[in-house]
Amino acid sequence: MKLYFLAVLRRFKQNKLTPGISILGLTIGFTVFLFIFSWIESEKSYDRFWEDAGNMYRVELMQKSNGDIIQNTARNYNGVGPVLMNALPVIAAATHLDKDIITVFTPEASVQNINMFFTDSMFFKVFPRHLTGENTDQLFNDIHYAAISRSLASRLFGNQDPVNKTFKLNEGWEFIVNSVFDDVPENSHIKFDLILQRKALLYYMRNFDYATGQLDDSNIASFADRDPYSRGQWNGRRGYTYIRLKNGSTIQSVEDKYTKAISPCISHFAENNEEVTFEFKPVKSIHLDSKKENEMFANGSHIKVIAFLLIAILLIVTSVLNYINLSVASSINMRSSQNIHSILGAKKLHFFYGSAIESFIIFALAGTVSFTFSFLILRNGSSIFGFDILPTNWWMLLKWSTLLTVSGTLLSSVYPLIFSGKRITTVIRGKKQPNNKKSPLSITTLVVFQFIVSIFLIIGTLNIYRQLLFMQQSETGMKMEQTLVSFSPMTMIKKPNERMNLETFRNEVQKIQGVTGFTTAEIKAGEDYKRSSNNIYLSGQDQHKKQFAVAHIDYDYFDFFAVPLLEGKMYSTTFQEDGDEVILNETACKQIGLEPSEAINKMLFAENRNNRIIGVVKDHHHLSLKDAIQPVVFFNSIRWSRTVGYYFIKISPQDMPETIAGITALWEQLYPEEKFHYAFLDDTFNAAYTTDNNFGKVYLFLSLLTIAVAAMGLFALALFASKQRIKEIGIRKVNGAKVYEILAMLNKDFVKWVIVAFIVASPIAWYTMHSWLENFAYKTELSWWIFALAGILALGIAILTVSFQSWRAATKNPVEALRYE
Repeated sequence: MKLYFLAVLRRFKQNKLTPGISILGLTIGFTVFLFIFSWIESEKSYDRFWEDAGNMYRVELMQKSNGDIIQNTARNYNGVGPVLMNALPVIAAATHLDKDIITVFTPEASVQNINMFFTDSMFFKVFPRHLTGENTDQLFNDIHYAAISRSLASRLFGNQDPVNKTFKLNEGWEFIVNSVFDDVPENSHIKFDLILQRKALLYYMRNFDYATGQLDDSNIASFADRDPYSRGQWNGRRGYTYIRLKNGSTIQSVEDKYTKAISPCISHFAENNEEVTFEFKPVKSIHLDSKKENEMFANGSHIKVIAFLLIAILLIVTSVLNYINLSVASSINMRSSQNIHSILGAKKLHFFYGSAIESFIIFALAGTVSFTFSFLILRNGSSIFGFDILPTNWWMLLKWSTLLTVSGTLLSSVYPLIFSGKRITTVIRGKKQPNNKKSPLSITTLVVFQFIVSIFLIIGTLNIYRQLLFMQQSETGMKMEQTLVSFSPMTMIKKPNERMNLETFRNEVQKIQGVTGFTTAEIKAGEDYKRSSNNIYLSGQDQHKKQFAVAHIDYDYFDFFAVPLLEGKMYSTTFQEDGDEVILNETACKQIGLEPSEAINKMLFAENRNNRIIGVVKDHHHLSLKDAIQPVVFFNSIRWSRTVGYYFIKISPQDMPETIAGITALWEQLYPEEKFHYAFLDDTFNAAYTTDNNFGKVYLFLSLLTIAVAAMGLFALALFASKQRIKEIGIRKVNGAKVYEILAMLNKDFVKWVIVAFIVASPIAWYTMHSWLENFAYKTELSWWIFALAGILALGIAILTVSFQSWRAATKNPVEALRYE
């Protein structure tokens, strides 16, 4: 065995190029595979940390009218959980939670827009977290109690014990910290930092005096939960319902019986020819496999997981094929030495041992380097191009490094023996020597496969970046540049002077030098509409039960964002809180079956009253171009969803720091209890493209690596080929062959390979990219020139890679090649 090692090391010393290229290519392939596999494991790990996570389900809603889907949402009715739990013994716990937009205030700090839920006493039975506090079992017995996460406790109270400390929400609702729970891990589709009782929401709304900031506690004893079977609990869809099954139970038992349990509660839908069905989504699959309307947070993408896994496999395969090709070429180059060893009694098994040891050394070196590098980077987690990788177990990295090393060693040890008796020129050119059977996996086949991979990746990269540029450069129909956006003042919610302070701020902010406009709305470009309704239709006509988005905006909202008016008029300069005038977008007109010019002065039933259509605005992209434009009904009102809206301030690009400082000073003067938090609207809107941009960057990086690895192998293979034909080249030159003729002769096989690979790769790439583009509502077309350019680039890469060796061979003095002939 020692002799085999020494022989391998001697060959490495004599020819450093081949093992160097092999080790570098394999190290790149192994490292990328470990990184991508670690990211995939992070994505697949979502929500698996929950106790008995396999028993946890989200109850999702599908509603149809006359066979047409009017909503397919992650939200559900308030009464769903209790009704299912009462009727189906297999359900151990059910909870309903409602996310709200809040700011938390203490004398020392304020924290804006945290993840807070109004929920019920079953919440921690469905989502168990370790609670600490003096009376954690009393958390849901007193509406003044709250549970907060350890991280939020640190932000609000520093190093002090948070239990029994008080804080205020938004308009001044005061709560007491009863319990502190462990932070929810990052790999959770649901994230929460503050838990309050739903009863508290209802009680505070009825009994809080917004003028004095005091809560009337005299009615607490008589306050009771709402009946889950009441009609009111089966209309609104503001929250999310989750259930936990008892151990040993299956979701099939729920799916078979839930219809009977809820039928008395949904009779009013049946009377209107509407069908209500539930889907029970395993919590463990939500992150990667759920794309419902009204998702609580942005989920991952199963498509991206498959795409990155595919490219990792392609890179690994390309790296291994490079080594196999070079091993075959090297073994054929050593044919004379092998023949001598055979004469001296060496068996085929001895050649296998030598090949296996050489392969093992190369693969082990690559595996060791990739394992070490991956472990150092990933042991504490990492974020690469915006893709978060959780802390990775060293054992998992070692296991996969070992598996890749062993499998690669076995494959690459056996394969070269098949070609040990063939000339390199014969193998490369795909010709058959007498008395030799041609393998179906010749070097030609392997190299063509590498070109197929390269062309596929080039086409994919070009199309991905073309789509990203298309989305980012397309007009949204809204002018969002130089616009500051902030939440409306939380401390002013329902205060007697709320309207007066808003008008004062509107007037004074526009006096600040550099401010060019101001408006408000309950919606913000880049975020989903906060309200929707399927109870909107032309008055006097049959209800068609189609889904509309609903938005309450300022009178000058469309002028502020330069959204064109197609027909009718805009709102007047005063709010119409109880008015009956609405504006539609083009898509809403189409949904009700009218042209914009026909819609003006028609009466539209919406929000439980008749409204006159006074205008139609041009369709504009409120969300990114990944999403289709929704039909929207706009109301002129500051009755914002959940009483929270947005302030928009347009500023000049000149002297921006001074302008923002002036706005901040005005804010602090009018709203001294909270800080001015702002962002630029175009930045928050473009954040919707961040994930896709990161995907494009990673795809490009991995594609370039794969192509580079393939090119390295091609370079070494061209070196072997030119060495094998050096005497042929010398004879041709002696007989008058020109340099360009020699170059054409040496390169023509590579050109043929590229053409064959292009023919195979193009339809595969077309189908793949066509499927990917289906995820976008607005997309580019798959143009022929993309494919042509990919073929030209692949051909250029091949020719540039091999031409250096070809040029050296073609310009060499033929005397050196023929001196011993």
